[in-house]
Parts: sequence; C-alpha cells; structure tokens
Amino acid sequence: MEEIHLLKESFDAFQRSSARLEEAYALLQEKIARSGIELEEKNAELTRIIAEREGMKNYLQRILESLTTGVMVTGAHGGIEIANRTARHLLGIGLSEPPGLVSQIFDDADTAESRTGPGRPHRITLHGRELEVYAAAIPAAAGAGGDKVWVIHDITETLRLEKQTRHLEKNTAMLDMAARIAHEVRNPLGSIELFSSLLMRHTREPRQREWLDQIIRSVKKIDHKIDELLQHARTVEPLMETVNLHEILRDLLLYSDRIADGGHVFLSAEYAVREPLIRGNPAMIRRIFLTTVLNALKSMPEGGHVLIKTEIQDEGGPEPAVQISFSETGMKACGDPMGLFFNSDEEDERLAGLNFALIRKIMDLHQGSLRAENDPGGAVSFSMVFPLAAVRTKVHKTETGGRYDR
Repeated sequence: MEEIHLLKESFDAFQRSSARLEEAYALLQEKIARSGIELEEKNAELTRIIAEREGMKNYLQRILESLTTGVMVTGAHGGIEIANRTARHLLGIGLSEPPGLVSQIFDDADTAESRTGPGRPHRITLHGRELEVYAAAIPAAAGAGGDKVWVIHDITETLRLEKQTRHLEKNTAMLDMAARIAHEVRNPLGSIELFSSLLMRHTREPRQREWLDQIIRSVKKIDHKIDELLQHARTVEPLMETVNLHEILRDLLLYSDRIADGGHVFLSAEYAVREPLIRGNPAMIRRIFLTTVLNALKSMPEGGHVLIKTEIQDEGGPEPAVQISFSETGMKACGDPMGLFFNSDEEDERLAGLNFALIRKIMDLHQGSLRAENDPGGAVSFSMVFPLAAVRTKVHKTETGGRYDR
C-alpha cells in the first residue's frame, strides 16, 4: 500500500508540473505573439521612416539640381562627393563621369579655399567663364570632419551687363553734355544769323553781300550739325526751369529798333496784368519767339505793324494756360496763314532761323500748341499756348498803359 501511495504522490506531482509547464508554454506563446506584433509595427515604422527619408532626399536632390547656382561638397581629402548639375556644367564635369578631386578642377585649390569664406568670394576664370567661388567648412557632428561646401556663381553675364551699363552711362553723360552745349551754342548763332540777315537787307555792295551770304550759310551748316547731334541725343531731356515769358519778350523788344529795319515795321507789346510763369527751357523759348518775329518781319517787306500780346487763360481752372500771339497788319489774309510765317522757299528759310518742324518739336517738349488764323480786323495772327505754372504780380513796368512801343 505504501508503494501505491508513493506512486500516487509522484503522479500528482507530475500532473502539477505538467500543468505549470503548460501554463509557461501558453505564456511563452502569448509573449511570442505580442513580440511578433510589435516587430511588425516596428518594421512598418522603420519602412515608413526610410520611405520618408528617401522622399526627402529625392526632394532635396531635385531642389539641388534645379538651382542655377553651382553647389559642390568635398570630403576631408578633397574628393568631390556631391556636385549638382550646374556645378558640373560650370566646372566642365560630365554628368556620367566621376567628379574626381577638387585639385583637378582648380589650378590652385588651396589658395582658392584660403581666400574664400563668408563675404570673401574668390574669382576665377574657367572654360571662358568668370566664376565667383565661396567655400565654407561643414560642422561635423562627431569625428574629425573636414567636409566643405562650395558655392559657385557664374558672373560672366553680370560683368558684361555692368560693363555695358557703364558704357551707356558714359555715353548718356556725354550726350547730355553735348546737348546742353548745343543749346547754348544756338543762342549766339541766332544772333549772328539775325544781324547778318539785317546787314544783308541794308547792303548793296556785291562783295559784302557775298561775305554776308557766306556767314549765313555757314551758320546754317553749324545749325544743321547741331540738329544731327540733338537727334543722337534725343533721349536727353532739356533742362527745364521756371521761366517768366514777359522777361523774355522784353529782352526781345530791346532789339526791336534794329530788327524793325529802320522804322519800316512797327513793333508793340501788350502784356497781361500779371507775369505768366511756365516750366520750360529759356533758350528754346527765346529762340522760337525770335524766329517768329523774324518770320513776321520778312513777310512784310513794305512795312507794317506787329503786335505781341500775352493773355492768361482759365486761371484757377483745371488747366490754366498762357497764350502769346503775334498779330500782323502788314500782310494780306490768305487761306494758309501758317504758310505766311513759315515759307519753304530757300531764301525765306535762311532768314527764318528755325524751321516749322523744329518749332513744333520745341512746343511738344513744353506740352504747348500752335495756331495761326486770320483775324476779323484783317490782321494775321500766330499764337503759342503754354501750360501755366504760376502767375506773379509785376514788380516793375517797362510799358505805358499796357503797351510797349518803339
């Protein structure tokens, strides 16, 4: 019986051990299942991270390849590890060939590297191009490091444009100076032509008339050359300033006794109550006033009366203006009053000093307008209208009762 009892105890112990073993096995299976799930999750996360990094790498690579600036990375021993498409093109490296060493590209890589840095580019000429090279060390996360990034700019076109700009600025300055000198020269030329023409009308001796004619023709040639010069300098705007039109007319009338040809033509002026001021070029305005008077005088060989009148229009309105009219009573009315002032005949043109096309151009520069008409009283009137900048009360008078007669 004792043996049976021992056998039973042993069997019970075996059963208990088997139960514990089964429990441990089930627990182990459960742990293995959980580990498998966790491993799959880790693998999925790792796959996602790898895909994201690959996508970011490809994105950065596309950005790098799309840059118009060359970017290159070299290792500690000078080997080129990364070079974008622009860098390969500028440095003469084929897209399919290995980049090689930086020393194989730059003749003096050490000097180039030592001269570069933040704000300190090194300029080199390579394959017919002017390049500006920057180099900077890449901070190492750990270890010795030694990697460097190189930024390469192609400045060939920039230098060409800078040179072209300097050339254009120089030419513009020269044209500006030439245009201003030309306008200054035209003033004494007008006086020379004026008084030569007056002497021509008083001189009967053939030899002297030949000399005067030669002077007038020479002035015309110089004036023509000035026109050609101003055509080249047509982009240069004339110097504008505030101009008192009455002052210019008064200066013009100081010569009226000589211009009027010994009393055959009577000149008078009737001014507006206040002084009209405009924005303009005094030399140009003086020239067209003088030319208009000359054209009026040459159209009245038998004598007559020229009245110069100024009138302020629409003062206080949106577009105030001043009108200067030249009225003549010594010529007959006709269907083309403008033609009486500007005849295309060679002799008349020589006396005129300026042709109508140039006067119109000067008026356009001043945003003015021209008009010629037959007055009801039988006179012929030629008018110029300028935009009014301001008016000023007279500080002195040179006329009596609003008129200036000589």
